[in-house]
Amino acid sequence: MPENNQDKVLLDQYIDSIRDKKERKRIKHIARLSRLNIGLLVFLSLFIPISGYFYTRRWDAFLNFFCCLIIIGAVVGTIYRNVTGTSISYNMGSIMTTIIPPIDNALAIHRAKKKIEKLSK
Repeated sequence: MPENNQDKVLLDQYIDSIRDKKERKRIKHIARLSRLNIGLLVFLSLFIPISGYFYTRRWDAFLNFFCCLIIIGAVVGTIYRNVTGTSISYNMGSIMTTIIPPIDNALAIHRAKKKIEKLSK
């Protein structure tokens, strides 16, 4: 992760030198992710699980996670077609939304910091 202004300037020059628009956008996203604080992310995600995805602005990951929750809820709900199925689905969703988003987003920030370190060398 760039620690000083010189590293940030070098990273900006590298980003500007990239001709492909998609690649430049991807590198900018990685650079922005690498500057985020993992501790703050975990704190936010533990209280409001969705806030971790808003903090990192990882909308695709949020949509994938949300769709997985819906699918798991639907499967469990159809397997147990009574009140226990609903309560099991709710409990599973509650546990998953508390545990998975902080880990997912923290790993994304960690991977971004590693990529920026490689680019800085």
